[in-house]
Amino acid sequence: MKKMISLCLLLFLVACSTIVIPSQNTIADKKLQNDIKKGISLHEGHANPSKISISNITQLPKIGNSYIEIWYLKGSDKSYTVKMTPSKSGGVELDISNNIKK
Repeated sequence: MKKMISLCLLLFLVACSTIVIPSQNTIADKKLQNDIKKGISLHEGHANPSKISISNITQLPKIGNSYIEIWYLKGSDKSYTVKMTPSKSGGVELDISNNIKK
């Protein structure tokens, strides 16, 4: 009985360790999030991505192989559409565009 409980606990821990919980509603891992923030900071005219604060991220329906998200800047009405497409070389191609309100 003790071995059975230990085995169940081990299986549970292994299963939990493979679950990826999106950070701030994004599918991007920490490295990709930093790359996205760098891209947004270039659009904003900042050399330092740490000056960029994100208030919210909204996932849109997937288009083909591409994941689409809207990243909202904290303290402003600015947002950016982020398109993430897995590349054949194993990385991710990013397309970041400014959502300008008219």
